[in-house]
Amino acid sequence: MGSIHHAADSRTVLLTPVVGYFALGDKRKEMPQEYIPVFIFALMAAAVPGVTLILFRLIRPTSTSIGAKLKPYECGIPAESDARARYSVRFYIVAILFVIFDVETIFLFPWALFFFHAHPVEGTNYALFAMASMFTFL
Repeated sequence: MGSIHHAADSRTVLLTPVVGYFALGDKRKEMPQEYIPVFIFALMAAAVPGVTLILFRLIRPTSTSIGAKLKPYECGIPAESDARARYSVRFYIVAILFVIFDVETIFLFPWALFFFHAHPVEGTNYALFAMASMFTFL
């Protein structure tokens, strides 16, 4: 890989691709070493699912079943109806509202710790400010 020359504002900026360094002109800054575990973790998180899918596709048995063998087995009794039942829309609304308020509750813990350990300023209504900020968030 070669250098890239780019003219900007009547001066030339030299961008050099270097592994482990960010280079801009003559100033080189070394990449912070704290990011290396993050990159390794991200690489492993991306590689593990792909490798396991490929590995298990290679070692799984192939199914040659046809006809009656593909039907669901329920203790030897033929199935009475389709297993897919229709749910009311209210079920989904309640489920979504539960998830929303559950996530909001998680975010209230840092808020409560902040106001518990903070020192109030003289002449302010600290409790009213805390409650107003909570209700604004909710």
